[in-house]
Amino acid sequence: MAPLAKGVGSELRVTDPFGVVKPKATYYEYYTYVIFGLDYARRGHRLTQAEVVHIDTYVAEYNGTIRKLVKKYNKASRDAGSSVRYVIVDIADHLLQLAFKRNNGRPTYEMPPEALATAERMRRPIPNTLYYHTDRRGHMLQGGVFSLDGVHPSAIGQGLLAVEFIKKLEESGVTVPASLGWDAIFASDSLYSRPISLMPELYENTKVAELILDLLNLA
Repeated sequence: MAPLAKGVGSELRVTDPFGVVKPKATYYEYYTYVIFGLDYARRGHRLTQAEVVHIDTYVAEYNGTIRKLVKKYNKASRDAGSSVRYVIVDIADHLLQLAFKRNNGRPTYEMPPEALATAERMRRPIPNTLYYHTDRRGHMLQGGVFSLDGVHPSAIGQGLLAVEFIKKLEESGVTVPASLGWDAIFASDSLYSRPISLMPELYENTKVAELILDLLNLA
């Protein structure tokens, strides 16, 4: 079943639980399955603003605990004369910087120059975190960072995560043998290299999908 991912309805600006991108974050009235709209959400197939803010708050607190523990263990390691050091790759932070709507359509994440060059050579949009969409001619319109379930990173998304791990390795003095091959990454991502031209049908004809999900919820 598709994840609850799409924000619909009125917007609410609240203090960002993560506090790393903007002082205030935008949350929507409801969050529902990615292809559906407000009417479907109002029928009960949704998470509310309060529920999503609650989830994000707990995730932010959990991440804060991880940072405190790493700081504690690194101090203990230094005090013991050990060279062992723990390093955090803050994926949550990078995904927040990548987020399209959270950054008011202007993500602050800096795409690797090699990835930008590959997108330009392929004459495709720069990958973003919007839900994947194409036109009927098979031209990609948006998306590229996440797969069709809206949760798991695509091949391109995995490449961006790999970049952040490589940065931390290099900062820690680890020699990385080779850079990522972005041409190969983009080519292997079939959603990006061979866009699905039937996506408009999915967006425009949701009634059957709604019926199936309603029946599953009744089962």
